[in-house]
Amino acid sequence: MSVQPLNRNSRDLFLSHRSVDQPIVRDLAGDVEAESYRDKGLLTWLDEAEIRPGQSITAMINAGLECSRFIGLVMTPNYFDLSASGWTDAEWHAALHQDPDNRRSRIIPLIMEDCPYIPMLLRHLAAIDLRPDRYRRGLMQLLAVLRDEPLPRPVLHREQLITSGSKIARSTLLAERAVPDADPDVTTERLYCNLLPVERPPQYFIQRLNRARVDEAKERRLPRDAVESGYQGRHSRVPGEGGEHGSVDAGLPAI
Repeated sequence: MSVQPLNRNSRDLFLSHRSVDQPIVRDLAGDVEAESYRDKGLLTWLDEAEIRPGQSITAMINAGLECSRFIGLVMTPNYFDLSASGWTDAEWHAALHQDPDNRRSRIIPLIMEDCPYIPMLLRHLAAIDLRPDRYRRGLMQLLAVLRDEPLPRPVLHREQLITSGSKIARSTLLAERAVPDADPDVTTERLYCNLLPVERPPQYFIQRLNRARVDEAKERRLPRDAVESGYQGRHSRVPGEGGEHGSVDAGLPAI
């Protein structure tokens, strides 16, 4: 669900954090503001960049919570320290009071360090992992939320090579007709030809050949017996043709 800005001074992300975590929060704010959304740069609400000397801290934080599209809870062991000033508790309490079940998905837990304790009311929320070894991937997830981008869907890749022993990316989870890379055993194959020698013509061929000879004999007006005997030998003696013992060549190949 997209959260719309409330006014012209709105911010895309309110960064709720402890002051001792200021260095990592500055880096996160810089990475977010280096990107754009709808042809405008993304903006974060960071106390040191928003509250001027002499301004009411309570009023400015209240305004920041109300005008920000999303509220990021920068979770570290310090964030939930009960002996601290209580500002972080006030911020996420106020955000959760407005939407107890976070149905607008406005509250985004951002895990920057291992947290031994997370309040029960926040444990059911899907968090973005921004710990050092997962920071770049988590940043991409956060930017996708701020840009209101749809969740990535599985992609079908046809005839894609999946390398064995390597990590499978999202695009290869549902690879159709993918060829697995493997090390096959060396084996010797024998290829046999299917062109076998013909020992004798099939019966239907002989019958068709005889019918062809009969038809040819009719055209040449030869006796039927002379035609059929032509299959046994290439030359047949026909009385009255070519002399007393004339020779008639059927003109067809011998079988």
